[in-house]
Amino acid sequence: MYIFLNKSHVGEAVYVDDIPSPTNCLHGAYIYSEKPLAKITSIKLGKELELDAVRCILTSKDIPDGGENLGSKSRFGTEPLFAEEIARCVGDRLAFVVSS
Repeated sequence: MYIFLNKSHVGEAVYVDDIPSPTNCLHGAYIYSEKPLAKITSIKLGKELELDAVRCILTSKDIPDGGENLGSKSRFGTEPLFAEEIARCVGDRLAFVVSS
């Protein structure tokens, strides 16, 4: 979290969370697997995500040809951004939801 100090008032600070979102700002959140070693057949949204505000849901299938499903890379190997057919563990990223 970043803190921007307001020098005109000692003891006051403006936090990034206090700054209003710009007009037409989009927000995003990951959808995580709730089960280990589970075959991904569909993604069902909870009632709170079934609103008109959801713009799109991105999965591994949305990665363009020639692109990589790469979440991280280290000397120990690579980690995919999204689970493709099987969620290996609880918490595997399945999709990314974009909403307004």
